[in-house]
Amino acid sequence: MEFTNHIVRLNGLMTLTTKTSLSAFVQYNTAIDGVIGNIRFRYNPRDGNDFYLVYDERLHTNRTRQTPALPFTDSRTVLLKYTYTFRW
Repeated sequence: MEFTNHIVRLNGLMTLTTKTSLSAFVQYNTAIDGVIGNIRFRYNPRDGNDFYLVYDERLHTNRTRQTPALPFTDSRTVLLKYTYTFRW
């Protein structure tokens, strides 16, 4: 049995100011016939504190490979995260 899989990835990072940044990760995977995307906005109000707003989504590129047809999107997540570094 032979298995071939192709994965194409794209990463990007844009620093908007010294306290904010935007990063993106997009991946196409032929094994799952899908695109996975992740966009993350980071805000750093001061050293040791970070707020993140994250958006994830998985899309089907070949929706007719199964019966009934797959939905356009498989999963979608919006996440708000806060990190705090304790100083001892």
